[in-house]
Amino acid sequence: MQGQVDPLLAALALANDAVPAAEAEMKALQAKSVELDKQVTAAQTKLRTLKAQKGANLEAIKTQTATTNALEDQLGAVQRQIKALDATIALGGCVA
Repeated sequence: MQGQVDPLLAALALANDAVPAAEAEMKALQAKSVELDKQVTAAQTKLRTLKAQKGANLEAIKTQTATTNALEDQLGAVQRQIKALDATIALGGCVA
């Protein structure tokens, strides 16, 4: 019986150690998400302003559109990381 319990205790200890690391990673990802969200909002505002100008500079609009899209992609990637990590934490640190 002890031979079956020891490996389970070892696995539990590893999971317990992983939780604080996962929580720290979650905090970092959430902070990054907030910062990227601010950058996306600013980029979208700048893009709207450029488009609203008379005699709009098409090259500037093209550049700002690319910048905005890239930031949105980065934000989406961070949000997917958060979702995956959140699911892992919900399972007690175990990957499904």
